Amino acid sequence: MKFFYCFIIFLMSFNLTSAQSIFDHFENAPDVTYASIGPKMFQLLGQMSFLGKDDPESAEILEIINNIKSFKVLITGEGEIQNEFNEWVDKEAEKNDLETLMKMSESDTELFFYVKQGKSENKIEKLLMYSKGISKSVPEAKIKGQAIESVVLMIEGDLDLNQIAKLAAKMDLPGGDQLKKAGL
Repeated sequence: MKFFYCFIIFLMSFNLTSAQSIFDHFENAPDVTYASIGPKMFQLLGQMSFLGKDDPESAEILEIINNIKSFKVLITGEGEIQNEFNEWVDKEAEKNDLETLMKMSESDTELFFYVKQGKSENKIEKLLMYSKGISKSVPEAKIKGQAIESVVLMIEGDLDLNQIAKLAAKMDLPGGDQLKKAGL
C-alpha cells in the first residue's frame, strides 16, 4: 500500500512538472532573460496620459494595449537552452493547434510565427514567435554581455494581426519587420 501511494505521488509530481510552462521553467534561470507583462500593467498603460487620445497613432496603440492579456518573452545566448526552446515551441504549436503564420530563414537565422485564430479572420487569441540563430545575422545583438541566440515571445489577448505588426515594427520588437514585410 505504501508503494502505491508513493507511486501516485510520483506520477502527480511528474504531471505537474511536465505541464509547467517554459516561461515558468526559465523565469529564474541565470542564462535566460525573462519578461512578463500582465493584464493589469496593460490597463495602467492604457490609462496613462502620455498617449494622446486625439492622436490617431496613439489611439491605435491604446487599442492594441487594451486588448493584450499577456506578454511574455524569453531570451538566451546559451545553445543548450535554445534547444529546449525549440522543443517546447514545436510541442506548444502542436498541442494547441497553432497555425503556422510564417517561417523565414535568412543568414542562418530562423524565424517562426504561430497563431491561434480568434473570433474573426484577422483576429488572433495567441501569437507565438520563435527566433533562433540570431547572433549569426546580428552579431551586435547582446544581452547580459552575451550574444543572443534565441528569443521566444508569446502575446495573448484579442489581437488584430495588422495592429500587432505595426506595433512590433514601431517598438523595434523582434520579428516586427518580418511581420510588416509579410503584408500584415
